[in-house]
Amino acid sequence: MPRNSKASRRGFLRGAGMAAGTLILANIANGGAVSSIGQSSGAAANFATAGLAAVPKTKVDFGTRSVSGDLVGNVMTADPLSIDPGSLAGSAPHQQTKLWVAVNQRPYEYIRGHLLNHHVHGPGENRNLVPITGSCNTTMEKQAEHVIKKAVIGEGKVVRFIAKAKGKQGVRKHIPQESELPEKMVLHAVELEEGGDGKWKTEGNVLLNNKEIPNTLPSDVPIGTVHVEVNLSTARRAQLDLIEGVGPVLADRIVKLRNKLGRPFHTYDDLTGAEGIGDDTVEKLKNNKWVKLY
Repeated sequence: MPRNSKASRRGFLRGAGMAAGTLILANIANGGAVSSIGQSSGAAANFATAGLAAVPKTKVDFGTRSVSGDLVGNVMTADPLSIDPGSLAGSAPHQQTKLWVAVNQRPYEYIRGHLLNHHVHGPGENRNLVPITGSCNTTMEKQAEHVIKKAVIGEGKVVRFIAKAKGKQGVRKHIPQESELPEKMVLHAVELEEGGDGKWKTEGNVLLNNKEIPNTLPSDVPIGTVHVEVNLSTARRAQLDLIEGVGPVLADRIVKLRNKLGRPFHTYDDLTGAEGIGDDTVEKLKNNKWVKLY
């Protein structure tokens, strides 16, 4: 193949993009982001010098829904998503909705989650933001967004990425707006290859196959409630009674079971030996971050 052919130059530029991606990932590790292609990578300079686009510009469609008169992020489709941000610029959240103001009355529980991560050009605007729990956001970063950043920035790949906020929560008493929060996040991503017509539509390796991330809300307690950690293996009856969903009767049965065993609880299955404690109660205790088994 001639050294200066379009195909050979494209391969070179994609390789340059991968090398630049290594530097960008290092920048991200230090808190940076890919804000614009002119500033974010040496690959961009190579593209401009050659007069070619080794990868297509990122194009994103944001789908929203109305909550209390404000638009809240609901679906994001990046097709394609590449190291070239196109017209986008990633940023931290800088807009807020009435929904966010309401649920943020529970301090340290929620964050304004990006549908498209800001390291891969996701703007901090309401169309790209949905309130989710901090634990949901952490899981998304570890199990999904890391995969996307590695492919697009670290390896110079082009992908189709779809993020959806699915479902709604049940009725909430103390902050009714919490019922508007999604039940889960669903993420799908597949690598794209350039076809003979120059379009990036040919699907390759699946990176995320409709990955579901649960958005489990904190207990529906009054705002300002002070939580106390309770150890099932050492707590007195009065302390066990404070656990949501336990009450005085089950608290007494847990203590009696513990005395009968003559030891701390080893697994949550131990609790099923107490009358009235079934699988549903055990699951709630497992998911209560203020409850410890031993």
